[in-house]
Amino acid sequence: MTPSGAPSLVTRRESDPVRTLRRRSLFVGSVLVLCTLAFWLGRDGLRDQIDGHVSALDVLYFSVVAMSTTGFGDIVPVSDGMRLFTSFVLTPVRLIVWFILLGTAYEFVVQRLIEGYRMSRLEKSLANHLIFCGFGDRGATALKEMLSRGAVPAQVVVLDPDAAAVHRAADLGCIGLVGDASSEERLRAAGIERARCVVVCTGRDDTNLLIVLTLRHLNPDIRIVANVYEPENVKLMRHAGASVVLRPGEVNGYLLAEAASYRHVADTVLELLDRRGSMHLTERAPHAGEIGKRLPELAPALCLRLYRGEQRFDYWRAGDLTVQSGDLLHVIEPA
Repeated sequence: MTPSGAPSLVTRRESDPVRTLRRRSLFVGSVLVLCTLAFWLGRDGLRDQIDGHVSALDVLYFSVVAMSTTGFGDIVPVSDGMRLFTSFVLTPVRLIVWFILLGTAYEFVVQRLIEGYRMSRLEKSLANHLIFCGFGDRGATALKEMLSRGAVPAQVVVLDPDAAAVHRAADLGCIGLVGDASSEERLRAAGIERARCVVVCTGRDDTNLLIVLTLRHLNPDIRIVANVYEPENVKLMRHAGASVVLRPGEVNGYLLAEAASYRHVADTVLELLDRRGSMHLTERAPHAGEIGKRLPELAPALCLRLYRGEQRFDYWRAGDLTVQSGDLLHVIEPA
């Protein structure tokens, strides 16, 4: 279940309407044939109030009327067998047929109107939000970490073709959309023109590449963080327009090497990235009390690096550099 008060939109999988209508029509038609045959065999228990004769056309007419309504009284069952059949067989059949008709009307008309209205409201309400294209294990881990860092669930859209994955995102309070993340229609529904960042982390490099190309076409200025598995695809992903390209295998390799070489370096790196640890690495603007100070004077924060426009200043090379408004700091802070 979605948390109370948390907005979510999980659209159903697209189904073939022709196949669905054909299957339901075949069921209703089969029931009509069986009911008509039953009434024909028991026509001696029916009475036509108009001319007293029950013909084949009268039986068909009575079957259609009896299945859709309670009848008009022009043809009525008079024998015990026909009355029992009408009461205990035809009445449940009538209810089933009505459920099918109402369900079909809701699914193909009412529900689509409601979904269209909700999608329209969604497109208008989203701005400066985050979009996840793909919600596998890596995407779920990244999303949970971002939520722990203060990201607002209602400002996160998860787009994935797997409805179960989308429901897991909705359970976290996020907005879920079922669909192909390379589809321009779905990306526009996710508010790609007004989003601040997109994380592309499906399970295939070719799919990720297509999504990045589509994203860059729809929003040339958006920040795109893309996941890549094969080393030779890193360059392609950057050429496609990804702002940041991450290769999990490479990162894991670095951590494995550190863990094999040193006792605690890998643990420290993981703790810096995990907000649940005793300290964490973050990127932020300087606080008011930090303006005018040198990097070693920013305690208790430990500033590793300062960005000023396109320039980068490392802690051990900053010298007498002082912090100015508009700078961007990379700092290690206590949790």
